[in-house]
Amino acid sequence: MVNVFDFDGTIYKKQSAVEFLKYCLKKQPILRLKVVMGSRIDKYTGVLTGKLCLKEEKIQRFRRLFPDDTIQKFYTDEVINDAPLIAIAETAYVVDGK
Repeated sequence: MVNVFDFDGTIYKKQSAVEFLKYCLKKQPILRLKVVMGSRIDKYTGVLTGKLCLKEEKIQRFRRLFPDDTIQKFYTDEVINDAPLIAIAETAYVVDGK
């Protein structure tokens, strides 16, 4: 369960980062994103169409997209799958939706 405070202090409780993104865009449609990192899924079949964005794959994608950048603050509710990102972040926060 993801428990995230959005722009106006509302608590958002869902499991999917994509659903959170859709929620944010509904609340603030002018939100402009340069990059969205995640698994590619066919919108008609629901079938994974590339590598699953999980564990070490997250680091590889981050390094490809931002070769000279660091992660200053990283928030997660998924310690096991995000362990590689936690390891490279300057500061990491584990949030609990309970």
